[in-house]
Parts: sequence; C-alpha cells; structure tokens
Amino acid sequence: MPEENLDQQKEIIELLQELLKWIKASTRPIIKKLFEDNIKTDVEKLVYELSDGKSSPIIASIVGIDPSTVRDYWGKWANAGMMEVCPNYKRRYCKLFSLSELGIEAPDTKQEPQSDEDEINE
Repeated sequence: MPEENLDQQKEIIELLQELLKWIKASTRPIIKKLFEDNIKTDVEKLVYELSDGKSSPIIASIVGIDPSTVRDYWGKWANAGMMEVCPNYKRRYCKLFSLSELGIEAPDTKQEPQSDEDEINE
C-alpha cells in the first residue's frame, strides 16, 4: 500500500511539473509585457531586483533614492501582481520573478544606477 501511494505522489509531481512548464511558456509574453509597462527606468529595475526582503531604507541607500519612493514602487507593483509581502516581514515586499527570467536586462545591483534626477522621481 505505501509503495502505491508513493507511485501516485510521483505521478502527481510529474504532472504538476509538466503543467508548470506549459503555464510558464504560455504566460511569459503576458508577464513580460506587464513588467515592461510597469518597470521602465534603471532605478525601478534596481529597486525591483533588490526587493527580496530587504528594508526600504536599505534598498533606498543602495539605489540613491528616498525610502518612501521604494515603498511607493512596492505598492504599485503589488497592486499589479508583480510582488508579494515577504513571508517573514509584514512591511517588506519580495519580487515574484527576477527580471532576467523574463528576458529583461537589469543594471548590476552592486552599483548605483546611471540616471538623472528626473528618472528617480518618475
């Protein structure tokens, strides 16, 4: 009996993995457009890429913007379905995808963006 359950579980896992491949392939263009429409500047790309549980002041200091701007981006992107609240932090957000997964080039997160003040305030 336990061996039969194990075989069923393996079959279910294989089916789920196959479904995931098809879902990713069929939705990728839609998701990529959503991201391209909502993340346009290098500053925004950096903030998104750094959003993995870091606090808004930490991200802001790395990128060179105000923490409230980071929180504004988080709210906008969460409403668009591009982020979620981090499980371990009630007031921090985590990205759902890396931009590179979607074929979107992002600046290196180890250096500050090359942008002007207008780009920061968008």
